[in-house]
Amino acid sequence: MKAEPTLQDYISVIIERRWLVIICVGVATLGALITSLNLPKVYEAKVKFKLDLSESKPVFFSEIYTPQRVDPVESQLEIIKSRTLARSVVEKLDLNFIVKNHHYYYFDDIYVAEDFPAGKYYLEFDDHNFSFISKQGKILGSGRIGELFDIGTLRFLIQKKPSEKIELVVKGYDKRAEELQKKTSASQIKNTYLVLLKAKSHSPEVAADIANTLAYEYINYSLATIREAARGSKEFIETQILAFGEELNKAEEELRQYKEKTGIFLLDESAKEIISSLAQFEVEREKAIVELREVESSMESLELELSRDEATYGAYKMMASFPTI
Repeated sequence: MKAEPTLQDYISVIIERRWLVIICVGVATLGALITSLNLPKVYEAKVKFKLDLSESKPVFFSEIYTPQRVDPVESQLEIIKSRTLARSVVEKLDLNFIVKNHHYYYFDDIYVAEDFPAGKYYLEFDDHNFSFISKQGKILGSGRIGELFDIGTLRFLIQKKPSEKIELVVKGYDKRAEELQKKTSASQIKNTYLVLLKAKSHSPEVAADIANTLAYEYINYSLATIREAARGSKEFIETQILAFGEELNKAEEELRQYKEKTGIFLLDESAKEIISSLAQFEVEREKAIVELREVESSMESLELELSRDEATYGAYKMMASFPTI
């Protein structure tokens, strides 16, 4: 009967063929090292900020108001990761203009119209002049280094001459926005209202620009939401004041006619109720106007912060101090 191989038998086989094992491990390690060195580097930029999600009850709907049953942090994360904001970042940074074999720092003042045809293009250089060529070899325009190249739907400036021709790719806004969504992430830091926003790119400058711009667009979205809520409250107040005013005028006219007819100067119950309601509503209106002015003041402060070049982190701190957001 043949005996089962023991651990010692396996060790003996490895020792006998140790050089083969060493060579295989060495080749695999060397291959992995070469592959990792040839792969393009990926940089990651991070932005951390706090969401102030304190819940406030509407002034005029307190009786029918019910607390939110959804996770407010998760809702804000979905907004940050939405295609709408991703598309805004693509438009702001012209990320649909992709330089394949050179760095972005060769270019400045980039503009790509939404209707510019997507596809592959080349820049071929002759001394300080260059030609803008389609994939099919058609010359679409000519320019000069250091001067703005502008064909209406595409504009850029090349700051210095590269060592070889440049390969460009132009993509549609929606497609590029989808790609950007895969390269960005937003997550809640456990048991806090802190959000960690990450953006990846082969360029450290582009990664940082994406993270900062996405945060900036989210702040703009929040400001637009506040403005819309304030506008809606104002319109509702004005509508209700107009309606109550008409009822009051009608009641006063009826009361005047009644007094002239009977000589009795006592208010009926209907008129009393309307006058009382209007007085109460005026009190609520004054409260709403005060809150509205506070919101407008908060928005002005945020907009002032955003207007500065170094606004990104300052804007986050400002957001944390405004319970309306």
